[in-house]
Amino acid sequence: MGSWTPHKLKLGVSGCPRNCAEATCKDIGVVCVDSGYQISIGGAAGMDVRETELLVQVATEAEVIDVIKAVTQLYRENARYLDRIYKWMNKVGLDWIKERVVDDLAERTALVARFEVSQDIYRHDPWAEHAAKQAQSYRPVADLALEAAE
Repeated sequence: MGSWTPHKLKLGVSGCPRNCAEATCKDIGVVCVDSGYQISIGGAAGMDVRETELLVQVATEAEVIDVIKAVTQLYRENARYLDRIYKWMNKVGLDWIKERVVDDLAERTALVARFEVSQDIYRHDPWAEHAAKQAQSYRPVADLALEAAE
């Protein structure tokens, strides 16, 4: 699946609280903890090294997915072209993002819905269909040789 965003968007998910997957230096990072999942945003590595800032802690994977979709859509709708999430965060403020994604469940739901609409183009994958058709008609060379010998 893909998504048009103002700049590249890196996500990291770490299954342990020691952050082995380095999720805290990604645009959006999720770290699994005993009580659920911590979702942080605004990290970067490379020329600008920056640790993420905690957005919210949630209890379920479904909530993680919805929050990530909502943040991504809010970023898509409000950031300028070539602004990484951390640069956009510096402009609008983490509190502004939290108000829309964490505090306002109606707005989060609306952002998720708009994100889902934007992904409809990816629901049909012509290359996957082509590969499936080719796999059905594929016959190993050894089978063809046996048929020829008969």
